[in-house]
Amino acid sequence: MASVRKKSTSTASTSTNWANASQVAKIKNKYALRRRLKFTVKSAKLLAFFHVLFLEKLVKKLKSDPSANVFALANSPSDS
Repeated sequence: MASVRKKSTSTASTSTNWANASQVAKIKNKYALRRRLKFTVKSAKLLAFFHVLFLEKLVKKLKSDPSANVFALANSPSDS
């Protein structure tokens, strides 16, 4: 009599695959979050740098002409 192997209907391998996929997704999300955070920190540093640069120019202009209108200076084109 030929023996017929019964196909395994166990969900153990399926649940393991889902667990592995979940772990992979968590790791990918962690690295994606790290990349986004790096970009955010870099852009914040750049923004702070240019903000300080702008304020230094504004202070320099005010020191040279104390009676100047601050808002007019802030909106004037820079003369580098």
